[in-house]
Amino acid sequence: SATTSAVIAGRPGWLSRLRGAPGPALPAPFPPSYLMPKARARGGPAWVLGLAVTTMQEHAAALLEDGSVAGAVEEERLSRVRHHGWSSKERPGSTLASDPTLCLEEVLCRRAAGALLSPRGLTLDDMDVIAVNGIPARYRRAYRAHESGEPIPVLRAGRVVYVPHHLSHAASAWRLSGEKDSWVLTVDGRGDRETAAVFRGSRGRLRRAAEILSLTDRSIGGVYETVTRLLGFGSHGQGSVMALASFGRPGRGLARFLSRRGRGAYLIRESGLAERFAALARAPGAPLKAGHENLAASLQAALEKIIVGVLRDAGVPRGASLCLAGGVALNCRMNELIRRTFRPRAMFVQPAANDAGTALGAALEAAALSGAPAARPLAHACLGPEYSEEEARAALEHAGLAYERPASAAREAAALLAAGEIVCWFQGRAEFGPRALGARSILADPRRPDMHARVNRLKDREAWRPFGPSILAGRESEWFEDGFDSRFMLFARKLRRGRAARVPAVAHVDGTSRPQSVHAGSSPLYHELLSAFDALTGTPMVLNTSFNRRGEPIVCSPRDAVDCFLGMAGAGVLVLGPFVARRAAAKPLAGDVALAALPGGRRLMLRLTAADDCDPAHAPIADLAGVPDRSFEDAVRALAAGRAAACSELVIMRGEAASRPDLPELLARARAMGYGFIQIQTSGRSLASAGTRARLLPLLDALEITVFAADERTHDALTRRPGSLREALAGARAAAAAGREVVLLVPVVRGNLSRLTAVAELAARLGAGRVQFCFPRPVETSGGLRVEALARLSDAAPRIREALRAAAAAGLAASTEGVPFCHLDAEQRTGPDSGGGWARFRVDDLNRLDASLDPARAGSRPEAPPCRGCGARSSCPRTWALYLALFGSSELSPVA
Repeated sequence: SATTSAVIAGRPGWLSRLRGAPGPALPAPFPPSYLMPKARARGGPAWVLGLAVTTMQEHAAALLEDGSVAGAVEEERLSRVRHHGWSSKERPGSTLASDPTLCLEEVLCRRAAGALLSPRGLTLDDMDVIAVNGIPARYRRAYRAHESGEPIPVLRAGRVVYVPHHLSHAASAWRLSGEKDSWVLTVDGRGDRETAAVFRGSRGRLRRAAEILSLTDRSIGGVYETVTRLLGFGSHGQGSVMALASFGRPGRGLARFLSRRGRGAYLIRESGLAERFAALARAPGAPLKAGHENLAASLQAALEKIIVGVLRDAGVPRGASLCLAGGVALNCRMNELIRRTFRPRAMFVQPAANDAGTALGAALEAAALSGAPAARPLAHACLGPEYSEEEARAALEHAGLAYERPASAAREAAALLAAGEIVCWFQGRAEFGPRALGARSILADPRRPDMHARVNRLKDREAWRPFGPSILAGRESEWFEDGFDSRFMLFARKLRRGRAARVPAVAHVDGTSRPQSVHAGSSPLYHELLSAFDALTGTPMVLNTSFNRRGEPIVCSPRDAVDCFLGMAGAGVLVLGPFVARRAAAKPLAGDVALAALPGGRRLMLRLTAADDCDPAHAPIADLAGVPDRSFEDAVRALAAGRAAACSELVIMRGEAASRPDLPELLARARAMGYGFIQIQTSGRSLASAGTRARLLPLLDALEITVFAADERTHDALTRRPGSLREALAGARAAAAAGREVVLLVPVVRGNLSRLTAVAELAARLGAGRVQFCFPRPVETSGGLRVEALARLSDAAPRIREALRAAAAAGLAASTEGVPFCHLDAEQRTGPDSGGGWARFRVDDLNRLDASLDPARAGSRPEAPPCRGCGARSSCPRTWALYLALFGSSELSPVA
């Protein structure tokens, strides 16, 4: 199926590339090492990485250590693209499940995987199993998509285990529920061949009891989504429709589109639905009418009726344990109806019930099939990245916010809430799933009637949208009918008589709310906040909603939290780790004379802009393209903060700062503050102007000028700017003639592999102090991975060694950046990023501040397995973590 002309027509050269012909880095002509079988290491833990990547959205990764969950995170939290999924510009809509030519390494959610592996010093090569949440298109002949029959098989290829989509959903719920024997319902749009399935989990195995095929036009989640779009809430507004249903009355005729006709017989049809209710089509933001409310109520009633029917038809008895997963299981009204109807002895809904949760399920099922012990029950959803106190402080300082560190951030937040403040709350590990559960939350006082409208305005939501509360565990029955421990905000509960009036901000129009039970053991700081608020107000709950703005994912990092906080005018307080920040600007730093008297010795790496005056096919800062440039005032503040942190050397990083008219003034201020060494990274084009040279060169000590090749044709083709080489060389000559140190930086890409030696010879003629060959990192942007221009390390290394020898023969200093030392001759293993001393570097980028590179080096640059016994490991740059995520470590070998 992968080699028919119809399939591969969209990928010219694909087959020849797999046979070893020249071409882009992806797909690789051979599988990355981390996909190949791995011998089980003795004594160490067994690692399983789960990936949700076969679907079009909600991509995620999950990590198991010896069978239990070590972490999980959605890609959207890190990419900042809501509902993140891999996409191809050339073939829109292609997924691993639909395109047989796609390879796993092309669609792998690298940010999420890296966020789980890097803090533990792991790489993909350390994984014993990589589990994927569905069957790729190239293996679709392993089952029949159009008919029920034998269950879809679990497939294994090398180190990769492919777990069917709905089995992944089921495993994510049952294997984390703590229940030994349970029925499991999975319902979503469609996955592999089903839109819904019922499983029975017992004796460590999941067995399918029933399924509903999705086919072309048969999707329970698809029917709900169609009405959601019709009502003007887009493709992801199902929660709004569920909330709107409480305002209406069911009665609209949906039987032709979503109904049960008899035992095991269901009518599920998306086509014709939009046309049937075209008169109720609503533009986003348009007024809501009774007809819209009634359609939402009818849809909700139809969903609840068919799901109850599916469970009964499958033989689920009252009183049995029940687990739920799949995107439809996020419908908390449906979940509560199921609970009341079947009265299960235990009921567990996995908090990341949507497709992101299949990363967990695939990993859990693969681990169980490998003989791993049962996972510990899931007590909380805080499974994502965690950030240090230093990172929180750096984010506040980068934004110029005033902050303090009280004796107890939780008690301080409780007092602020009781006083009527809206508090943005950021603590510990990020939640996994679409609900904020006290780690990345916006909190408010539920007693205040105006707070419902205030928080909706803050988040730019419709005024009628409801909120749920976080409540102290053990106090549920005081406030809710038939109270029980519900940790993940996935059940719509009826408030007791008279209680809704006491907490109007979290009471919906139908007298229900969606509570989260908070336990001291799993959420100690959040529990402390609730306890303090209860002591102040007599109310053991607070309003809790997700910490994000409309259209954005929930915040993940301290920098995300600061940006979101500053973007919401109604939020007055940010509690970030142990710090409490307010909107007041930070105190001004000392004046230039006082700063100049401070000690130095460290180096500030400062970026002013992501703009470029060239357009190279491989732009190393393309991942910052959407970040605004620094203002002059912000740049001065960054310079002053650098001096306060003992920086006396300054490097203006890539992004063509030389084209800024205020750069001479900024550099003059840097001199006045006591920066004794100033270097700029530049294309050199601006320096072709005599006026620019006259303004800048007196203020600079060194320049790093990017040159792709010594001949105009190659250089100008790679920069995509005619005449750019002549301009760069004019600037380099003028700088060298003025006595400035000049370094030629040569990015090594596919287009210049045969031209590197000539650049070394050119550097000598120019009078440059050094030539540096840089092996660029892959660049991951919100639009995908940019690797088209990259060379393979194994192809580039021989050319780099040859160029370094030519430079040495010409008497020129030469070094490398980002080249593993095992690919260099012994005398060539030097460079600016080797040899340690990372604590002296402070990086103030457009989107973050690293007060010191020491913590980042340990976390974001883990050693690959071959490196751990390497004699050069302490000085090797290890700046190619993303390259390893693409190809593994098979190209590395230890140095004796």
